[in-house]
Amino acid sequence: MNNWISVKDKLPSDDKCVLAIVLDKNNLKGWHWQIVNYGKYEFYTFDEAHPNADDDGMVSKIGWYYGRESEGEFDYLIFELDGKVTHWQTLPEPIKAES
Repeated sequence: MNNWISVKDKLPSDDKCVLAIVLDKNNLKGWHWQIVNYGKYEFYTFDEAHPNADDDGMVSKIGWYYGRESEGEFDYLIFELDGKVTHWQTLPEPIKAES
């Protein structure tokens, strides 16, 4: 059964985690699967030349991104996706703990 949805046909709901097929930006490895989100997101950049950064270094964008837990100043970090999503599918429901 093929549950892959082309991004040409439909995009996921805002901020919903999905499994995506990502083409590598420089096509060094071809493609890979990755859990990502789609929607509006903000992240801090140290790149002063970033075209979308404000005076404080914050960037607001709409598109594909991913995040991860962090230790230190920030609890959760958000990153721009370095590649092109071609297809996506919803994640399965998590396994329920046995009682």
